[in-house]
Amino acid sequence: QQTCKVCARWWLERISASPCGRCPGAPRRGWELRLGSLSRMTAHARLYFPRLLLSSLSLVLALARSECPDHAGDGYDELMEYAKSRKEAKAFSDAMACFQKAAEADRRRPEPWLNVGELYKNAGKLEEAEIALRQSVALGPAWPLAHFNLANILKDLDRNEESLAEYQEALALDPPFKAAILNNMALAHGTLNQNDLVLESYEKAMRLDPLVPETHNNLASHYQAIGDMANAVKHYRQAVQLRPEKGFLLNLAYALGAKGETAESLKIYMKTIEMYPDYALAYYNLGTSLMGEERYAESEYCYRWAVKLDGTRADYYNNLATVVGASGATNEVMEIYDIVLRLHPGHETAYCNMYHTKHEICDWTDVDSHLKKVVAIVNRQLREGRVPTVRAFHALAYAVSADFVRRLSEAWSSLAEKEALMMVPKNFAFQMPPTSPAPRRIRVGYTSSDLKKQHPVAHLVLSMFLLHDLLSFEVFCFALSPSDGSEIRMQVERGAQHFIDLTPALSHSLVAAAEEVNRHKPHILINLNGYTNGGRLELYALRPAPIQVHGIGYPGTLGAKYVGHMITDRISSPPEAVEGYTEHLVVMPNSYLMNSLKNSYPHLLHPRYREDADRQALLQTDPLFSEEEEHRTLKAYKRMEKETRDFVGVQRADWDLPNKRVVYACFNTLIKLRPRILRRWKRILDRVPSSVIWLLRAPQVAEEKVMQWWREAGDYEERIIFTATAAKEEHIKRAGIADVFLDTDIYGAHSTGTDALWAGLPLLSPTHLLGMASRVSASLLSTIGLEEMIGRTLEDYENLAVALGRSPRKLLEIRHKLRHERWNSSLFDTRRWMEDWEKGIAMLWSAYVGRAEEKIHRSMHVVLAR
Repeated sequence: QQTCKVCARWWLERISASPCGRCPGAPRRGWELRLGSLSRMTAHARLYFPRLLLSSLSLVLALARSECPDHAGDGYDELMEYAKSRKEAKAFSDAMACFQKAAEADRRRPEPWLNVGELYKNAGKLEEAEIALRQSVALGPAWPLAHFNLANILKDLDRNEESLAEYQEALALDPPFKAAILNNMALAHGTLNQNDLVLESYEKAMRLDPLVPETHNNLASHYQAIGDMANAVKHYRQAVQLRPEKGFLLNLAYALGAKGETAESLKIYMKTIEMYPDYALAYYNLGTSLMGEERYAESEYCYRWAVKLDGTRADYYNNLATVVGASGATNEVMEIYDIVLRLHPGHETAYCNMYHTKHEICDWTDVDSHLKKVVAIVNRQLREGRVPTVRAFHALAYAVSADFVRRLSEAWSSLAEKEALMMVPKNFAFQMPPTSPAPRRIRVGYTSSDLKKQHPVAHLVLSMFLLHDLLSFEVFCFALSPSDGSEIRMQVERGAQHFIDLTPALSHSLVAAAEEVNRHKPHILINLNGYTNGGRLELYALRPAPIQVHGIGYPGTLGAKYVGHMITDRISSPPEAVEGYTEHLVVMPNSYLMNSLKNSYPHLLHPRYREDADRQALLQTDPLFSEEEEHRTLKAYKRMEKETRDFVGVQRADWDLPNKRVVYACFNTLIKLRPRILRRWKRILDRVPSSVIWLLRAPQVAEEKVMQWWREAGDYEERIIFTATAAKEEHIKRAGIADVFLDTDIYGAHSTGTDALWAGLPLLSPTHLLGMASRVSASLLSTIGLEEMIGRTLEDYENLAVALGRSPRKLLEIRHKLRHERWNSSLFDTRRWMEDWEKGIAMLWSAYVGRAEEKIHRSMHVVLAR
């Protein structure tokens, strides 16, 4: 090619030695003669010259004209030839002017208008393109290409019925490109939801030419849009086999992922990157798939490559921020969100994600106005039927209404169902276990991704699998995450009657995992995750069991029509809050939040607190005792406090806590803090000068922001003490050395609350007016008999905290009441909890088969008696 250019330049210098007549110092006639001669030479060269020389001569002509772009000749042919050369050279304004001159030079020709229309289309001026192409059709009604191009413009303008009429006109003229026309007709039919005609058009196109990859790709896209992922994958594969170009490969990989075949999807993405190492979109899509598998480090690597290859895409940076945030690098996350919003100021996902990141690190700058904007964004998305940019789980910690959370949850559950149904054939349904004859044992399955060392849910449900009545129930535990090798995971594996690790099936496909669950024919399946990470709600959308329930691991509605029931209690879900749930409620007689503390950590209780006689003697002490008796009782209380601390081997000095001051503690993660509750804590510190507040560094990056708030509030820095998180047993031991646990208001203490109460640390619950997540601590206190520790208003909460801080006697009474109640309370009686839950299971099954002696209709709530 370089030789041709040199040759062309040599020809040009000799054949057109004189400059143009329109340029200074040369006769016009000489240029025109040479140019005309050159044009004729090129035209005749097709017959007389070899291909290389023909290329040289054609290039000579193009170069000759490009040397003088102001002169293209006055005839139609010369204008058209020059216009086409300028179009090929991407000099579109020159090309447009010359095509328009050509149209004026010969007003009978349709070709100039066709080219004008194409140039307008490429410039995004579709209305102008339509006018030009209608002129082309009017001048050339028997020219199928004019009808085809006009139809394409009408399709782009979303005037699909008009476009179909033009496609039919083009087809009637029997052009050689009928397959392309049928392909585009199928796209127009698809926009009109004429699915039968879509398939008919594609079938005709493939009969005409089965080797056009675009036809297979477009047909696959149609199947994907209507949820038939099996056929989508089939035709994407055929497109790739015919031409393994990057777009087809990415479509195949995405469809495999949507079908649940994650392993093969990842292989195709990696193959695409191997073939096209500079293709940013391939890195982005691979990163997104890896993020869905919670492989955050690999996902981050892919996103970093994507932004390196194409730094103009806001979505690439937004997803990079998400995975960087998962590693805890919050400062970098905020910098990345700044980049996203500079690239795309209206990026809704980035704005909502940035708000949540600020929420996580306790950056409360303009928090109320930011939340208002987030709520407005989500409400607009829900109205328009779009995927919301706020996760349902995240919203539980926001100051939003229960109605907002329910609508948000419904949107996410619908998305999960849509994605799940794309993985299976239409009208797919699992075979359910028979309802008659009555089963000898009800088969109960639990799914969880949280059966690992540091996850609170694993510690809560550890005894669940051990305490089922195996004469009446057959129990299955389905793990959604691989083993971390921890002792708690091994305890669950040993304790469950049937332990099934679903991760091998999940690595193949979600459908395979659902099939594995259904193979065991559970009558009832319980989701212990909800919307928390790894929960795989799509598995439930495939309905592998006839009765599907959720609870314990997620304090709120799932909004899913395929999960019919939820485990709760009267205080966590009072009658006035029922409208906030889409599920029918299984109302436990005591707190719904089971725990395994009594079975796992009985050795942390001093023996004196396991003796009923001692407990009764202490609790029945006459409150109207004399001053001498009060002094003697206080001494006894203090002695018992010391005995308890000596017994567990933990002292305040071990954790840099003052011995002679009131220690208020909050072991919730810092994400649950809000300025509103901090202002109450500030007032408590002001009213109890000899007090401090003890917090956890969870997450550690939020500590500085919290301390900044206290510094701005006044001279409190020395009274706020942070401690690192600790292993479960160590944490329970040290929790008891605090005086009072100050709970948060919007999302309160759940497992941290049960830990504190088992440690003998009284929990003080604020008002609980928002969602279920704010009411759980009140449920715990009610179950253990400490209703007096529930603040009915925030002012009541503050006054209770101050009263306990100012009155050692009152504080010690509460602490010792708690310590004596623990051993016999139903809150820590996991066996009793399991007996109540098994009654609920039996009632659900009876209602399902319609033979319940209790006469519970299957659409009613199940309320279990105390």
